[in-house]
Parts: sequence; C-alpha cells; structure tokens
Amino acid sequence: MTYLTENIPWWLDIARILLAGLLGVIIGWQREHHGREAGIRTYMAASLGACAFGLVSNAIGDQGRISAGIVTGVGFIGAGIILRDAGRVTGLTTAATLWASAAVGLSAAYGIYRQSARNLAPWKLELTSLSRDFRFDAAFERPNEPAAQSVL
Repeated sequence: MTYLTENIPWWLDIARILLAGLLGVIIGWQREHHGREAGIRTYMAASLGACAFGLVSNAIGDQGRISAGIVTGVGFIGAGIILRDAGRVTGLTTAATLWASAAVGLSAAYGIYRQSARNLAPWKLELTSLSRDFRFDAAFERPNEPAAQSVL
C-alpha cells in the first residue's frame, strides 16, 4: 500500500494537530465563558478527534469516506445534546458549534489552514453578537405594528 503522506515531514502533522486544538479551544472558551453546557475541553476534543481521523484519511488516501464518517458521527453526538423539556428545545447551538469545531479540525488535518481560520470567524461573530433573546422577525417589523406572536 502506498501512503500519500510519505513525503510530508512529521512535524507538519504535529502543527496541524496543534492548530486544530487551538481553534477548538477558541470556540470552547467562548461557550464556557457564557456558561454553556460544553466548554473548552469538549470543543478541543471534537476538533482534535476530527483532525486525527483526517490525518489517518490522508495517510491511507480515502478522504471522502472518512470525512463523511466524521460528519455523520459528530452530527449523531450533536443529536444527543439536543434536549426537549416542557415544550422548550435546548442545546441546538451547542450541537451546531460542536459540529462546526469538528469541521475546523478536519480542515486543519487536510492542510487547509486559511479555511480553518476563516471558518472560525463567522461562528465567533454569531456567538458573540447574537444574544439568546434575538428575534430575526423583529428586524422586519414596522414601527407602528404590534410584534408577531411566537408559536413556540
């Protein structure tokens, strides 16, 4: 079997793992800082795990199938995070950001460094700028009309 990574130096794999861990920590710090369910260790683990599987897929040359398994597996973990209690759904943002941190780790494993960093920017913007009480429909209300009633 011919490995695709024979000519890649070992330190490059270490750098990719470190980058994935660092970006996972950045996502996790924000979530932990705001008192959410998952924090630094959870997001770092998701990012590092996706990076490790990505490095394996680089080595054996089967990026498509292993990447699909990572996306499915982390999505399944995210589904376990989502809870419904008394008509209220919680954990959606945690599940989505966990899935996104795996994408950051996978892109780091494939050597797409700029994309890893670029992927982080919209999530940080979304998580820090939108509060829990933000209503998208409120941005389109006319000043003299009453607010729309929520169905939830």
